[in-house]
Amino acid sequence: MNKNVLSELHRMDFPKAASIERVETENGNTKTFYFKNEWNARPGQFFMVWLPGIDELPMSPSLLGKELAITVEGRGNGSRKMLEWRKGDLAGLRGPYGSTFSLKARKPLIVAGGIGVTPLVTLAQAFFTEKGIKPEFVYGARTKRQFILLKHIKKYSNLHLMTDDGSTGGKGLSTDKMRELLGKGKFDSVYACGPEQMMVKVLEIAGKNKLPCELSFERFMKCGFGVCGHCMLDDKIVCIDGPVLSAAQLKKSEDFGKYAIIRTGKRVPLKEFFEWKDDD
Repeated sequence: MNKNVLSELHRMDFPKAASIERVETENGNTKTFYFKNEWNARPGQFFMVWLPGIDELPMSPSLLGKELAITVEGRGNGSRKMLEWRKGDLAGLRGPYGSTFSLKARKPLIVAGGIGVTPLVTLAQAFFTEKGIKPEFVYGARTKRQFILLKHIKKYSNLHLMTDDGSTGGKGLSTDKMRELLGKGKFDSVYACGPEQMMVKVLEIAGKNKLPCELSFERFMKCGFGVCGHCMLDDKIVCIDGPVLSAAQLKKSEDFGKYAIIRTGKRVPLKEFFEWKDDD
């Protein structure tokens, strides 16, 4: 194996202890943890975040710059344990891994759903700080209490909120607002992350409008660098080929929106995968 590749694997293959500089509570079940940024992560990449003796979970940064932020929603046993972290505690971060979003667009449209918003905040941040572009940013949630990171999103983009119950912003789905914006203005690329059924719809709408589209995926990952095979999406290894995949890469996918692999290695329907993930 190439000596540079071995060196890179060695660099990433061990968790780096990082002290939590500060903690912000986003809502009753979500917190953002800020670290001094000692990595060169790009929008869309992820870290394996280590809880000694408990678990190691893949998480995309929610902010990059002088500080690196990781936003955690308490869904399974590991992430609920992370919510107990306090300022000064040490977390283990291994990475960054995976593919990144492109920044080629001049008129980007970003579509987020739920906790899938986190990698898209770094994308908006990069467009704004590196390109001087404020993307249109559609963010959907079931109710207003579930929105997170709003002050950062507003800083870097033009924000459009949607809620299922109409408690704030427009009533309906993020894809409803996506259609509306596409009908009013010209865009040259779409980026999305959120519930997979939402992303299926985003890809369909982008295709009908002949727009390139990049999606960020959530899959169970044990290693982060392509060895374990648990994050397969058809023939794609999500931790290496993804987590950001293009419309062209997904064109013939049979798993997208339908199947994923759980800890045992079993391929299951997507609904069963997320039910398992919330309990794991």
